Amino acid sequence: MELDAAAAGRLALPPKVTGHLTPVALTTSEGSEAVADFSGQLEDTIGTRVQVELIPVGLYDKESIADGLHRAQVGGAGVVVLACGGLAD
Repeated sequence: MELDAAAAGRLALPPKVTGHLTPVALTTSEGSEAVADFSGQLEDTIGTRVQVELIPVGLYDKESIADGLHRAQVGGAGVVVLACGGLAD
Protein backbone atom coordinates (compact mmCIF):
# COMPACT_ATOMS: atom_id res chain seq x y z
CA MET A 1 0.00 0.00 0.00
CA GLU A 2 2.82 2.44 0.77
CA LEU A 3 4.44 1.86 -2.63
CA ASP A 4 1.12 2.59 -4.36
CA ALA A 5 0.80 5.84 -2.41
CA ALA A 6 4.39 6.76 -3.30
CA ALA A 7 3.74 6.09 -6.98
CA ALA A 8 0.72 8.37 -6.81
CA GLY A 9 2.90 11.11 -5.31
CA ARG A 10 1.14 11.11 -1.95
CA LEU A 11 4.04 9.62 -0.02
CA ALA A 12 7.69 10.64 -0.30
CA LEU A 13 10.17 7.83 -0.80
CA PRO A 14 13.21 7.73 1.52
CA PRO A 15 16.37 9.43 0.24
CA LYS A 16 18.94 7.35 -1.62
CA VAL A 17 21.61 5.97 0.70
CA THR A 18 25.24 6.71 -0.10
CA GLY A 19 27.06 5.86 3.15
CA HIS A 20 27.73 2.72 5.16
CA LEU A 21 24.85 0.25 5.31
CA THR A 22 23.79 -1.92 8.21
CA PRO A 23 24.29 -5.65 7.51
CA VAL A 24 20.99 -7.28 6.50
CA ALA A 25 20.10 -10.93 7.13
CA LEU A 26 17.23 -12.49 5.20
CA THR A 27 15.76 -15.59 6.81
CA THR A 28 13.58 -17.59 4.43
CA SER A 29 13.27 -21.05 2.98
CA GLU A 30 15.91 -22.23 0.54
CA GLY A 31 14.81 -21.67 -3.06
CA SER A 32 12.28 -18.99 -2.12
CA GLU A 33 11.65 -16.16 -4.56
CA ALA A 34 11.69 -13.89 -1.51
CA VAL A 35 15.48 -13.59 -1.91
CA ALA A 36 15.34 -11.96 -5.35
CA ASP A 37 12.18 -10.00 -4.54
CA PHE A 38 13.57 -8.56 -1.31
CA SER A 39 17.00 -7.74 -2.72
CA GLY A 40 15.48 -6.08 -5.80
CA GLN A 41 13.05 -3.98 -3.80
CA LEU A 42 15.77 -2.96 -1.37
CA GLU A 43 18.08 -1.91 -4.21
CA ASP A 44 15.28 -0.01 -5.98
CA THR A 45 14.37 1.83 -2.78
CA ILE A 46 17.81 2.86 -1.56
CA GLY A 47 19.58 3.08 -4.92
CA THR A 48 22.58 0.90 -4.19
CA ARG A 49 23.40 -2.75 -3.90
CA VAL A 50 23.15 -4.12 -0.41
CA GLN A 51 24.90 -7.19 0.95
CA VAL A 52 22.11 -9.46 2.10
CA GLU A 53 23.09 -12.64 3.93
CA LEU A 54 20.70 -15.50 3.28
CA ILE A 55 19.95 -17.65 6.31
CA PRO A 56 17.84 -20.61 5.17
CA VAL A 57 15.15 -21.76 7.61
CA GLY A 58 12.13 -24.02 7.58
CA LEU A 59 9.30 -21.51 7.67
CA TYR A 60 6.91 -23.86 9.44
CA ASP A 61 9.49 -25.03 11.98
CA LYS A 62 9.69 -22.86 15.12
CA GLU A 63 13.09 -24.23 16.15
CA SER A 64 14.55 -23.62 12.70
CA ILE A 65 13.28 -20.03 12.70
CA ALA A 66 14.63 -19.41 16.21
CA ASP A 67 18.00 -20.88 15.16
CA GLY A 68 18.07 -18.70 12.03
CA LEU A 69 17.33 -15.55 14.03
CA HIS A 70 20.07 -16.50 16.50
CA ARG A 71 22.56 -17.04 13.64
CA ALA A 72 21.66 -13.60 12.27
CA GLN A 73 22.26 -11.99 15.67
CA VAL A 74 25.58 -13.77 16.19
CA GLY A 75 26.61 -12.84 12.65
CA GLY A 76 26.20 -9.14 13.42
CA ALA A 77 23.10 -8.37 11.37
CA GLY A 78 21.66 -4.97 12.15
CA VAL A 79 18.44 -5.80 10.33
CA VAL A 80 16.78 -9.23 10.19
CA VAL A 81 13.96 -10.01 7.78
CA LEU A 82 11.81 -13.14 7.99
CA ALA A 83 10.18 -13.57 4.60
CA CYS A 84 7.96 -16.08 2.89
CA GLY A 85 7.79 -16.22 -0.90
CA GLY A 86 7.04 -18.52 -3.76
CA LEU A 87 9.47 -21.11 -5.02
CA ALA A 88 12.05 -20.07 -7.59
CA ASP A 89 12.12 -21.92 -10.90
